[in-house]
Amino acid sequence: MPWSVDGVTTGIYLVVKGITFALSNPNIHKTRFLRTVFYLLATSIIIYFVSRLLVGIPISILRFTLRLTTSAKKTDNSRLDSFLSFADDIVRDGIMSVPLVGVLFIRYLYPKPLDDLFMDSIRFVDEKEALPEGRKPYAPALAKYGFKIDYWGNFLQYLKRTFKRLRLSLFVYTLTFLPLVGRFVVPIASAYTVIGSLGLYVGLTVGVCSLILPSAYSITILSSLFAMRGLTRELLEPYFARMALNTSERATWFRRREDVIFGFSAIAYMLVRVPMFSVLGFGVAQAAAAYLLVHITEPPEEKGLVTEEGKEGMKRRVTKGKVVKEEKDEDIPTLDVRGAAQQGQGNGREHGQFMQFPGGFPQGQFRMYQG
Repeated sequence: MPWSVDGVTTGIYLVVKGITFALSNPNIHKTRFLRTVFYLLATSIIIYFVSRLLVGIPISILRFTLRLTTSAKKTDNSRLDSFLSFADDIVRDGIMSVPLVGVLFIRYLYPKPLDDLFMDSIRFVDEKEALPEGRKPYAPALAKYGFKIDYWGNFLQYLKRTFKRLRLSLFVYTLTFLPLVGRFVVPIASAYTVIGSLGLYVGLTVGVCSLILPSAYSITILSSLFAMRGLTRELLEPYFARMALNTSERATWFRRREDVIFGFSAIAYMLVRVPMFSVLGFGVAQAAAAYLLVHITEPPEEKGLVTEEGKEGMKRRVTKGKVVKEEKDEDIPTLDVRGAAQQGQGNGREHGQFMQFPGGFPQGQFRMYQG
């Protein structure tokens, strides 16, 4: 779907509103997730100080020694110093990510606390917001789809995704040291990879910025964009697991909402980047993701019922004597959250408004996708 400023702004509004709902939900304080949060916070504080002593101090001593040697021999060791700075940043970021990584491990080894948090948040939205005409409550419809857990398979997929992102970042960073072409590696890699996952406009913007900014900043931006996308995928895992969407279907799901998801993920990513409190931020973002889901998708159909969208999901056409299978559409109804829809459109059902945005935010107009 094409990008729009209204779509990004809508995503930002939904995450802010979702955070407000999460903090006002009395049921969240009763979940096991908070107990897990406190354990991980205490562990992360201990790990942080111990690791800074074991890793951070030796790197600082090495950099100080390098500078003394450079000044004495009048040699240029700026590249080595830059590499040590990069290594120190990597170690520090890794340490700060320990609590969040712990939560993600827990999601795949024991996902019930986060799933309960997600479903409780959806129920709270159903209770507090008036439903439009003809729309059924979301939580009961989603709860009918069992939360199927493939512990080992899900865990392996998570490790593969994490390793792939890490390998890509390190590979691109290594290529930047090549003479002549090194400065063009990050812009080209950034544009190519971002276009495939976040859309053409974001990809071109990142590519242009990478030409202007130093490579270290460009890599940080690129890593942040992929982390934002990966975070949203993890936050919506309770929904994807219930709907049994494969990798291709999930990619299609994201492409149809890429501008709204981008606005949402930007704020959610800031929450989990707060030092020491990333786990608590993840919990709040998990609850906010439930609010997002309710407002950008329709409640799933009951099992055994096939909608017209589902019947037309797999189409076949004949081209030059060959049968060609078209891209499979999602067999779940979805909503387009755009602010550019014309006022007075529809009869209140097909194009019915689900909520009114306050001043300063786009008018949320929701319409069914037709594939």
